[in-house]
Amino acid sequence: MAYCWDWETGGLVGKNHPRQVVKTLNQYFSEMTLAVKEHKGLILQYVGNEIKLVFGAPVGFDDHPEMAVPAGNIGSKERMSS
Repeated sequence: MAYCWDWETGGLVGKNHPRQVVKTLNQYFSEMTLAVKEHKGLILQYVGNEIKLVFGAPVGFDDHPEMAVPAGNIGSKERMSS
């Protein structure tokens, strides 16, 4: 699974200074990392504006599909809007 933020559609890259883009990207990674961990996810790596992750590994649990969706929704909408 991978979560990513579409920077161009959101207008972040074209409208902001590179330092602001980096600052926002760092905030995005920090907030998404917290959301993924809160929902029992495991981050495999960060690539560009993408976070590669899995749920239900290395130890499986029955509700891992139900944990994946809220992690992305909570991380990307609630946390980044503040």
